[in-house]
Amino acid sequence: MDFDICPHCGKKILKGAMRCAMCGSILKSSEEQIASIKKIREAKKKFNVGRLIKFIVFIIAAGVIYYLYSGRISEFITDLLGK
Repeated sequence: MDFDICPHCGKKILKGAMRCAMCGSILKSSEEQIASIKKIREAKKKFNVGRLIKFIVFIIAAGVIYYLYSGRISEFITDLLGK
């Protein structure tokens, strides 16, 4: 994480913060705050292809592992539960 120094109290704050958590002073103008909020909303709306690919690879890997070791997995769970 990147930090800045509050110009009012001198404490460390997160880079790009709108308000100091220590002294409560406003660090950005209202126009800058609105621009920051819009930027965050737009970033949330963007579709993250990399995250989707990682999820698909994880699901495929879990399926392959289950397919190859399903007998051992069920034995392990049975032994674990003591049945």
